[in-house]
Amino acid sequence: MDALRRRIRLVTGHAWSESGQSLVLAMVIMSALTISIGAVISFTTSNETQFGRDRQAARAFHVAEAGVNDGIAVIAKNDSSNSLATSSRLPASGTYPITLDGASGTYYMQKYAAGSSQCTSVSLSSSTPCWIVYGTATSPNGKVVRAIQETIKWKTQTEDESSLYDYGLVVFNQGGSCVNTFGTVNLTIQKVWIGGDFCPKGNVSLMPPADNTGLVYIGGQFQGTNNTSIGSSSLRYASADIVGGCSVQGKTQICSDSANSNVWAVSTPSVDPSTLQKPDINASSVYAEGNWSSPTCSTGSFTFDSDSTMNGTTPTTTLMPSTASFNCTVKDSSGNVVGQLTWDNSTKAMTISGTIWIDGNVNFSNSGTYTGNGTIYVNGVVGGASNITVCGPANTTPSGYGCPGTWQPTSGELGIVVVNPSNVGTAFSRTGNGELDILVFVNQGYANTGGTAVMGPVVADSATMGGNSGLLVPAAPPSGFPTTVTSSAAWVVQPGSWKQTQ
Repeated sequence: MDALRRRIRLVTGHAWSESGQSLVLAMVIMSALTISIGAVISFTTSNETQFGRDRQAARAFHVAEAGVNDGIAVIAKNDSSNSLATSSRLPASGTYPITLDGASGTYYMQKYAAGSSQCTSVSLSSSTPCWIVYGTATSPNGKVVRAIQETIKWKTQTEDESSLYDYGLVVFNQGGSCVNTFGTVNLTIQKVWIGGDFCPKGNVSLMPPADNTGLVYIGGQFQGTNNTSIGSSSLRYASADIVGGCSVQGKTQICSDSANSNVWAVSTPSVDPSTLQKPDINASSVYAEGNWSSPTCSTGSFTFDSDSTMNGTTPTTTLMPSTASFNCTVKDSSGNVVGQLTWDNSTKAMTISGTIWIDGNVNFSNSGTYTGNGTIYVNGVVGGASNITVCGPANTTPSGYGCPGTWQPTSGELGIVVVNPSNVGTAFSRTGNGELDILVFVNQGYANTGGTAVMGPVVADSATMGGNSGLLVPAAPPSGFPTTVTSSAAWVVQPGSWKQTQ
């Protein structure tokens, strides 16, 4: 019996011992679970806080970015032609507000000069001005701030239209008045380009210098009257391109039917539109090149600009005066020579180099010769009624129009650009006889109603002719002559300039 009691006590003791171990193990497991749950809660709370801050930061960032985008649009609207001064600020004071998705911000723009550290720091050309757009925004809870900036550059795209000087006559009269001729003479022109209609009157015809040479382009219609023609049966143009068709005495004719249309060309007339454009004069840029009111004259004097302002008020200038000689040079603000013009009254010889600006009207009323290569910008109009010759470098073959030799443009060229700031209908007018060995570029109308042979190319917006014109074609325009067209100009984002400053 005692032995049985001892065994029962032994078994019971072991059971109580194992029960205590289980309790301890359960407490350990519970503690571990508690710690894990706490860690999960802490991690979740931390992530939620971080995600919340990220949402706040994103809202602030997007508002700052929206401010920069708005700023680019404001620049495009307010400075579309890059005319605002480089010290300009938009707005003039303060900032523009912007609110989005609960966040609020401001933005403003500052324009900096070409060559400034602000522009050149983002690899812009030293000749290119720039705007910097600054955008700043604060998150909805007010705890996160973001700041962004971006640089906007002025970009121009130009096209070289030097090929138009291959023509003897170029008229950009699309949608305007007809190019008109009258009298009883033939206009001997190697190449002709007329953007609109050509309406010759009288017995005037366009003629190539030899059979099967030259070309004619008419973007409008050829309207022939009274024995007018393009070429002849014995002097045919190599090609003719007449986009608008032909009529004679108001009756429609097929251009390729030479006997009825009076268009004589070796190749069948085509109707291919031309993309030729008139180059830009860029008068303000040319005027800014030199100190025209203060020339340096080693002999005599010459008035290029009477009042230091580009206003066309300088008294009418006789280009080859019958008075004293002069030798004058115009320089820029750094002392570099922009252009030189000389006149020897005893030999009636002029020399030109570079670019010359005359801030008023010019009169061709005296004869002379010239050497050199350069362009004269006339900030007014050009006129002349007397019989004169202005002869360029020439060979020994007589020109047949007044100069003792035929002009050799490769040896020297004089270009005349008629700025015509008042947009007078006829800006270049000649009524006398003679010869001008020059190139003429006219804003608005060209009228040569005498017998003057203008030997170089003539470029204008309208034309009336009653004499000879465009007999020779120079190899290339002279120094400073307009050759390019600005096909586009706008403010664009400078690649790589975007940065977040906060």
